[in-house]
Amino acid sequence: MVFRILHGQTGGVVRLMVFGEIDLAVHDQLRDGILGAVGTPGITAVVVDLGAVPMLDSGGIGILVAGRTAAQKHRIGYEVCRARWHIRNVLDAVGVLDVLTDAS
Repeated sequence: MVFRILHGQTGGVVRLMVFGEIDLAVHDQLRDGILGAVGTPGITAVVVDLGAVPMLDSGGIGILVAGRTAAQKHRIGYEVCRARWHIRNVLDAVGVLDVLTDAS
Protein backbone atom coordinates (compact mmCIF):
# COMPACT_ATOMS: atom_id res chain seq x y z
CA MET A 1 0.00 0.00 0.00
CA VAL A 2 1.35 3.40 -0.98
CA PHE A 3 1.54 5.91 1.85
CA ARG A 4 -0.84 8.84 1.58
CA ILE A 5 -2.81 11.26 3.71
CA LEU A 6 -6.29 12.41 2.77
CA HIS A 7 -7.56 15.63 4.33
CA GLY A 8 -11.17 16.28 5.22
CA GLN A 9 -12.71 19.16 7.11
CA THR A 10 -16.05 19.59 8.82
CA GLY A 11 -16.42 23.00 10.41
CA GLY A 12 -13.25 23.67 12.37
CA VAL A 13 -12.22 20.01 12.62
CA VAL A 14 -9.61 18.64 10.22
CA ARG A 15 -9.52 14.85 9.80
CA LEU A 16 -6.33 13.33 8.42
CA MET A 17 -6.95 9.85 7.07
CA VAL A 18 -3.59 8.07 6.92
CA PHE A 19 -3.02 5.10 4.60
CA GLY A 20 0.01 2.81 4.53
CA GLU A 21 2.98 1.98 6.71
CA ILE A 22 4.49 4.73 8.82
CA ASP A 23 8.26 4.28 8.73
CA LEU A 24 11.37 6.39 8.14
CA ALA A 25 10.58 6.81 4.45
CA VAL A 26 7.36 8.76 5.21
CA HIS A 27 8.20 10.62 8.43
CA ASP A 28 8.58 14.00 6.71
CA GLN A 29 5.29 13.59 4.85
CA LEU A 30 3.44 12.62 8.06
CA ARG A 31 5.04 15.46 10.06
CA ASP A 32 4.22 18.02 7.37
CA GLY A 33 0.63 16.79 7.14
CA ILE A 34 -0.02 16.89 10.87
CA LEU A 35 1.79 20.16 11.62
CA GLY A 36 0.26 21.80 8.56
CA ALA A 37 -3.22 20.87 9.75
CA VAL A 38 -2.52 22.00 13.31
CA GLY A 39 -1.25 25.37 12.09
CA THR A 40 -4.21 26.09 9.82
CA PRO A 41 -6.00 29.29 10.90
CA GLY A 42 -9.53 28.76 12.23
CA ILE A 43 -9.06 25.09 13.06
CA THR A 44 -10.44 23.94 16.42
CA ALA A 45 -9.24 20.32 16.33
CA VAL A 46 -7.20 17.80 14.35
CA VAL A 47 -8.12 14.11 14.22
CA VAL A 48 -5.52 11.66 12.90
CA ASP A 49 -7.25 8.50 11.66
CA LEU A 50 -4.92 5.47 11.66
CA GLY A 51 -7.56 2.94 10.60
CA ALA A 52 -5.64 2.08 7.40
CA VAL A 53 -2.16 2.02 8.95
CA PRO A 54 -0.78 -1.53 9.28
CA MET A 55 2.57 -0.53 10.84
CA LEU A 56 3.84 2.38 12.94
CA ASP A 57 7.50 2.76 13.90
CA SER A 58 8.96 4.65 16.85
CA GLY A 59 9.66 7.74 14.76
CA GLY A 60 6.01 7.80 13.72
CA ILE A 61 4.98 7.65 17.37
CA GLY A 62 7.23 10.64 18.03
CA ILE A 63 5.55 12.55 15.21
CA LEU A 64 2.08 11.80 16.61
CA VAL A 65 3.23 13.09 20.01
CA ALA A 66 4.79 16.19 18.39
CA GLY A 67 1.43 16.83 16.74
CA ARG A 68 -0.26 16.75 20.13
CA THR A 69 2.33 19.16 21.54
CA ALA A 70 1.82 21.54 18.61
CA ALA A 71 -1.96 21.34 19.04
CA GLN A 72 -1.61 22.25 22.72
CA LYS A 73 0.49 25.29 21.76
CA HIS A 74 -2.22 26.35 19.29
CA ARG A 75 -4.88 25.61 21.93
CA ILE A 76 -6.80 23.22 19.71
CA GLY A 77 -7.97 19.65 20.18
CA TYR A 78 -5.96 16.69 18.91
CA GLU A 79 -6.84 13.03 18.78
CA VAL A 80 -5.51 9.86 17.19
CA CYS A 81 -8.32 7.43 16.38
CA ARG A 82 -9.09 4.02 14.88
CA ALA A 83 -5.60 2.58 15.42
CA ARG A 84 -5.51 -1.18 14.94
CA TRP A 85 -5.19 -3.32 18.07
CA HIS A 86 -1.46 -4.04 17.65
CA ILE A 87 -0.70 -0.34 17.15
CA ARG A 88 -2.85 0.54 20.17
CA ASN A 89 -0.85 -2.03 22.18
CA VAL A 90 2.45 -0.40 21.17
CA LEU A 91 1.12 3.09 21.97
CA ASP A 92 -0.01 1.76 25.35
CA ALA A 93 3.33 0.05 26.02
CA VAL A 94 5.25 3.29 25.45
CA GLY A 95 2.80 5.25 27.60
CA VAL A 96 1.15 7.53 25.04
CA LEU A 97 -2.12 5.78 24.20
CA ASP A 98 -4.24 7.71 26.70
CA VAL A 99 -2.66 11.04 25.76
CA LEU A 100 -3.14 10.54 22.02
CA THR A 101 -6.60 8.98 22.05
CA ASP A 102 -8.18 11.33 24.58
CA ALA A 103 -9.93 14.10 22.63
CA SER A 104 -8.69 17.32 24.11
